[in-house]
Order: sequence, then C-alpha cells, then structure tokens
Amino acid sequence: MQISLKTHDERGLYRAHLRLGELFAARGNLRNAREQEESAFEVATRNAENDGGNAEWQRDSSVSYNKIGDVLVSQGNLVEAGNSYRTGLAITERLASSDAGNAQWQRDLSVSYDNIGDVLVSQGNLVEALKSYRAGLAIRERLASSDAGNAQGQRDLSVSYVRIGDVLVSQGNLVEALKSYRAGLAIRERLASSDAGNAEWQRDLSVSYDRVGEVLVKQGNLVEALKSYRAGLAIAERLASSDAGNAEWQHDLILSCVKIAEVSPGEARVMLTRASAIANRLRDEGRLAPADAWRPDDLARRLAALPGNGKGKR
Repeated sequence: MQISLKTHDERGLYRAHLRLGELFAARGNLRNAREQEESAFEVATRNAENDGGNAEWQRDSSVSYNKIGDVLVSQGNLVEAGNSYRTGLAITERLASSDAGNAQWQRDLSVSYDNIGDVLVSQGNLVEALKSYRAGLAIRERLASSDAGNAQGQRDLSVSYVRIGDVLVSQGNLVEALKSYRAGLAIRERLASSDAGNAEWQRDLSVSYDRVGEVLVKQGNLVEALKSYRAGLAIAERLASSDAGNAEWQHDLILSCVKIAEVSPGEARVMLTRASAIANRLRDEGRLAPADAWRPDDLARRLAALPGNGKGKR
C-alpha cells in the first residue's frame, strides 16, 4: 500500500508540473514554462529509471522530452529542441513497436514525427521534413480509418494535412498544397460544427481558412482568398475576445488582421492599426514570444507606408 501511494503521489506531481508548464506557455511565460516542464521531466525520468519495465513512466518521459522541446522551439533554440524531440522519438518507437495495437503509443509516435518535422522545416530541410510528416500521416490515416468516430484521431489527421501542405507551399507545389489544405479544412469544418464550444477545434478551423487563403493569394485568386481570410478572422475575433490573457489567440488575431490588410487595401489602415495595438500590448506585458519581437516595429512601418500619411517613399 505504501508503494502504491508513493506512485500515486509521484504521478500527481508529474501531472501538476506538466499542467502548470502548459498554462505558462499558453500565456507566453516561457521561462516559468520551461521550469515546470523540466520538473515534470525529472519526476518522469526518476520513476522510469527506478522501474524500467513500467511502460507508463517510459511514455511520460517521452512526453516530457516533447514538452521541453516545445519550449525550446518557442525560445528559438532549434538544435536543442531537435535533440529533445529525437530522444522522445526513440522512446516512442520502442513502445510503439512493442505493441502495434496500442493506439495511444501509435499516436505518440505520429506526434514525435510531427515535432521533428517542425524543427527540420525551421532549419530549412524541407525534404526530410516532408518525410517525417508523411510518416506521421501514414500512422494517423490508419488510426482514423480504424476508429472513424474518434474526434482526436480526426483532428490529428487534419494536422498532418496542414503540415504537409505547408511544406508543399514552400517547395512551390501550390496545386498539391491546396488539395492537402482543403482535405484538412473539410475535417475541421466537421469537428467545429459538431462542438461550437471547443476552442481548440475552432482555432484549428481558423488556421485552415488562413492556409487556404494564402495559397489562393499566390494563385492570384484574391476574391476567394479574402472570403477565406474573413472566415478565419471571424473565429479569431471570437476566441481573442473570450480570453484576453491567451497570448496565442491574440497572436492569431494579429495575423488575421494583417492578412486582410494585404489583400484588401481599403481596409489596410483599420486592420493594421488593430494588429499594432495588440502586438504593442503583448510586448509591453512581456507576453510577446521572442520569435515575434520584430512584429511591433514591422506593423508600425506598414502603417507609416500607407498612402495619405504625408510622407514620401524612401
């Protein structure tokens, strides 16, 4: 009984650190987020080492490596993030290969492939990134087909379509990218309509509308692009107004405003002014991600360059 109680206490401690890390990260407090994720990692690895045959603690260790990698990515440390993700991948590969019927471990493996793909994209290695994403897609297609009613599995599949679409755009393959984006959009529309109160699914849908719009802009179809952007903006506005403390949702609203400003010149001043106010507030509150430190100045330059400011072009 004493051993069981200790295990229970350790599990609760691990989950508490993990949850706190997620909350800090969502609010842009990366330093505290990393501290909590590393504390969760210490709990998981300690227990995994003490009981190497415990698959649950092994899985928790891989989750911790992924969470730490997430924070490192947000801090711009791609090399260490990649190392953390690959260590987590090695654990998930062992678990997944030991039980091909374990859907959770198979899903974990697809997440690890996505994480590594993300880092490879940021490092400019698109060929290897696409391979990693497609490895994850193959797993998710199997999981989704085996349990079509599993909403998480459907969402995971939509994520794979979006990531693959992103790489295809970067490679200049707009036709295939649009197909991939629309495949993800179709899934997300179904999910969002099934639960209007699910903020994650609503945000996913907003992202898909933006991705489709971006490709349409590149293809010169500005009318349809603007329709897609407006659909995404409407969702971003609802989410941002529902929680002003969520830095990610505020960031999404900035991006939506900028996209519409780029496609609709008549709305540029209103949209850029709105985006600038949000970016400046996040910066002043210390909640602007390091990767976005350039954005307030960029928005100010865009506003200054608009016609009617009484300044000549330089």
